[in-house]
Amino acid sequence: MKESFAYTFLDLYLTHSKEIHQQDSEYIVSGQERFVLYEIYRRYHEGIEPFNLFWIEKTLGLSFPTVKKMVKKFVGFGYIEIKQSLKDKRNKQLFPTNKLINGIEAFEALKESLIKKAISAEKNLLEFDKESVEIFTNDIKEYKKRIIK
Repeated sequence: MKESFAYTFLDLYLTHSKEIHQQDSEYIVSGQERFVLYEIYRRYHEGIEPFNLFWIEKTLGLSFPTVKKMVKKFVGFGYIEIKQSLKDKRNKQLFPTNKLINGIEAFEALKESLIKKAISAEKNLLEFDKESVEIFTNDIKEYKKRIIK
């Protein structure tokens, strides 16, 4: 229980930490946008058929223009590709790019590392100090440099 709470807390903390997302325009803060990216990644990772814009619209209850704007943003960041479905030529499906795959895996590995350090040092997970946020922010920048190369 403690570890699952730690992962959830750390994810929420890092997602909404102003020190991190204000320094990085590509850092996704919106819960709906993060859900879409993680679902694209999950389907890729598990070999499940990719989804389309209509799925996002229906699942999240968003308007089609909002969905199109979100997807355009992801394409612009280089997180996803839109490809024509092999089954239905009218259907456009969303696929993750290496940048998204590597970014999610790096972010999850970093969270796991931070959680293990906190648990082994018996630190209170609610006590994230400014130094920890700076270290994490620098780690994110380093991961991005490696991903882009």
